[in-house]
Amino acid sequence: MTEQKFLEDVVNRLRSVAGLEGIVLRNAGMRESHVPDSGTTMIIYYDSHSGMDVHDILKTATTVDTMQGKLSLSSVGEWSPWVSDGVAITVQQRTAKLLLRDVCKLSETIDECSQGIVKIDYQIGYAHCFSPVMYMGEISLGDILWDRNGKLAELKERTKAYPAALKQTMIERFLWEASYSLRAASKSASKKDLSYTAGICYRVVSCLHQVLFALNESYWPDEMDTADLAGSLKIAPANYIGRVNEAFRLLNANHKQTEAALDILRSLLDETVLRI
Repeated sequence: MTEQKFLEDVVNRLRSVAGLEGIVLRNAGMRESHVPDSGTTMIIYYDSHSGMDVHDILKTATTVDTMQGKLSLSSVGEWSPWVSDGVAITVQQRTAKLLLRDVCKLSETIDECSQGIVKIDYQIGYAHCFSPVMYMGEISLGDILWDRNGKLAELKERTKAYPAALKQTMIERFLWEASYSLRAASKSASKKDLSYTAGICYRVVSCLHQVLFALNESYWPDEMDTADLAGSLKIAPANYIGRVNEAFRLLNANHKQTEAALDILRSLLDETVLRI
């Protein structure tokens, strides 16, 4: 089964489900930028006020006659407060993910982000953090495959201009965290606690990603998909990703090399500040 056939099949099956608002192909904009993506991900938007059973949506979507794979349902809220539910399937060696999003929560998130209100949560599978700002990236970068009443098109339009208040909050919040984390990394390096140092260094890089995306007024798509995109942003330190990779290559039990890695991250932070 081709990807296009799979997409059409799922959309056709879900059109009749009450409470469903639309379906989006996630990170379609990243595909156009030639950034590799780990399989197909579809976001199924529903209205939480409709009283629908979200499990019924996923079961309907994955009743594909030619599917030869595994269906794995989670419980509502099991992943996090921000992930209503999801299913991972394999169709003829093609990996596909179906994620549920509450369209009401998306609308609220757009309102909050437009005011510069940014929430941060712990989330399994994210080494740094989960921010609902990603919701804006999903609808902004995604392709609308089906939109029952035009609600998704309206929400997408609201993300067209990157909010000035969001830009300011993202830059201030994550620059501060990057700077603080670098100081913490320096202290841990002197104690030869490599695992902690490496973890803190990742936080520094993740914060720099957030700042650079905000500087470029581009939405943060997903923590797992940002490295290549960050390196292609117009406003960014020269050879950004190459230097990040070199810093992590140098992180080891050799104290001098670890200090050299921290120096690289400090220079990236300084150069990012100069671009504000």
